[in-house]
Amino acid sequence: MKHRPDTGSLRLSAGADDDPEMWTSAPPAGSWRGRPPLSLRFGDPAGLFASLAAFFAPLAFLRHTVVPLAALAAVSASFNGLEMERHLAEIALTRSFLQSFLLGLLVTNLIAKVVQGMTMAHCDAPCDEIGMRLAFGILPKFYIAKGAVRQLDFRGQKFCYAAPLLFRLAVYGTGTLVWAMFFRSGSGLAEAALALGVAGLGSFLFTANPLLPADGYRLLAATLERPNLRTHSFRLIGMLVRFRPIPPELPRSEFWLLVFYGVGSLAFTAFVLFWLVTTVATVLEEELRGVGVVIFCLMIAAVMVFFASHAERKRSRKKPAGRRRAAGPAGR
Repeated sequence: MKHRPDTGSLRLSAGADDDPEMWTSAPPAGSWRGRPPLSLRFGDPAGLFASLAAFFAPLAFLRHTVVPLAALAAVSASFNGLEMERHLAEIALTRSFLQSFLLGLLVTNLIAKVVQGMTMAHCDAPCDEIGMRLAFGILPKFYIAKGAVRQLDFRGQKFCYAAPLLFRLAVYGTGTLVWAMFFRSGSGLAEAALALGVAGLGSFLFTANPLLPADGYRLLAATLERPNLRTHSFRLIGMLVRFRPIPPELPRSEFWLLVFYGVGSLAFTAFVLFWLVTTVATVLEEELRGVGVVIFCLMIAAVMVFFASHAERKRSRKKPAGRRRAAGPAGR
């Protein structure tokens, strides 16, 4: 695998990562320390993913049609913008639309993980774990163990990280075009297609954002051939804040790349968290009054539990292997 020059004291181990799905896979039976926080393991899907990859291999050419499909959907949505806005305004808060939207998010997330697992199997980086976890302690989502992707060269990594993004983009394109064909009929199919298109677009924009630790960031890191771009950026920002000396062997271009990425990622994350907290708190208080305040406090508690579990998992990974082995029998 081709690597960038060493960044001195910024260098981290190959397994260090902000995304728990990239941590150690296949933990010992009964152990939670090798899994993402607040997760439920379903099993080992390696055989299933390998079989699906072989079965769908003749359809691999369809990946080249996703971007044109999404572009056509965007053009169609722009031509029918007023109708789409009116339709969304009519059904956005209805139970059927919300159910279709949430179901679309969940199914899109699941199939995107399956597509990524198939791509990993095709690239000889088998996935040995699939399950469900609570992202930030409140948002249910499926996950797969993606640590094996690090064994691939950067070209293989880009394939694995791009696969779920292309699938989400295909969901957006398909849902939007189906809505454009049937929205004048007033049928339930148009409403379901619109919910699916919105779910596909929302999940694509979220996971493709390179400022968040998701597949979009990993695709960017593999393209730049800097697999630890995010962790190195935060390490450098921490050194600057504490006025620690910067490694002299760190190239100036690398320095500014890490600084700009780290500052941008921190600023964007802070903005999103502030917006989410204020929006959720305002809506719950206005709609449910005292009950809404209680629900909001429970959500904050769940988020705190998630981050505490996340921190505990990272601390356990930093312990020397000898200490972990010595502590194992005592714990049992």
